[in-house]
Amino acid sequence: MVIRYVLLFGLLTFLVSSSIAQENAIRVNHEYDQQNEEFVISADNFSSTYYTVVIKFNKLYSLSSTTKLPAIKIVPPGTHRLFKLEKSGTGQPDFSYVYAYWKGVANPKIEEVAYTLPFSASLKARVKEIGSLSEFLNQDTDDDYYSIGFSLVDGDTILASRKGVIEAIEDQKQTENLGYTFTRDRNYIRIRHDDGTIANYWNFKNSSSLVDVGTEVLPGTPLAIAAQTGETGDALLMLSFFYLVVEPSDFTDYKEWDSYKYFQPKFAQEGGADILKDGSTYSGFINDELVTQEMSRRQKKKYLSNN
Repeated sequence: MVIRYVLLFGLLTFLVSSSIAQENAIRVNHEYDQQNEEFVISADNFSSTYYTVVIKFNKLYSLSSTTKLPAIKIVPPGTHRLFKLEKSGTGQPDFSYVYAYWKGVANPKIEEVAYTLPFSASLKARVKEIGSLSEFLNQDTDDDYYSIGFSLVDGDTILASRKGVIEAIEDQKQTENLGYTFTRDRNYIRIRHDDGTIANYWNFKNSSSLVDVGTEVLPGTPLAIAAQTGETGDALLMLSFFYLVVEPSDFTDYKEWDSYKYFQPKFAQEGGADILKDGSTYSGFINDELVTQEMSRRQKKKYLSNN
């Protein structure tokens, strides 16, 4: 979605792109500070999650920005100041800009975190790598999708692998057709981690979600109940880990600025954390150190005193 502002020093024209099909989650504003002769650029985020905003100036006269342009800013829910345009030179200030936004935290710095296996310590599960669609379909595509599958049993409890906040839940869409690896008819839970990366948990029983949107979860928090996905009764839990990438360009439309990159996290075992091997079987493993690894000192103290 793109919303365009055109400002000619006091005359503001509001233009809305015809491509808008979603809710207007973000609004970019400006306020003139007469005392300091500067404009303050801010953004309202009307949603309950994080968005990335790109502000690109078509014109900027007798003003200088306090941030690198085009500006790429992460906007949490609420109203936030983004940067300023300061008076520069003796001419009449004049500027115009456009902005676009995407749900998520773009270009995050991925933290080194040991993920926990998404099932109980009393269980074992075989790992199945689900690589790119191009490999699966034996043809060239631009899709770099990558997922890890865990062979659970129908009725097993799916657990969170890392601290985060529930961003989205679909728990009424699980297909009854068995044996399909790639299909849109799957339930999922999406979790945003503290560093901006995302995890999707796919395949669980309809109406079995144990969490709500906006809930903070810790490693080991029950999420949902695994659903049968194969003829033999196995329940393939699929996890994908990815993050938003936004790369503005003067030579492409804003619809081509964003993409998603997938990555393979390291999962904790008694001997340390490592990338899981396709075809290997792993036992569930979790301890207080893993649960509290991303907590503040105060949060960790409170957690340990209550557990």
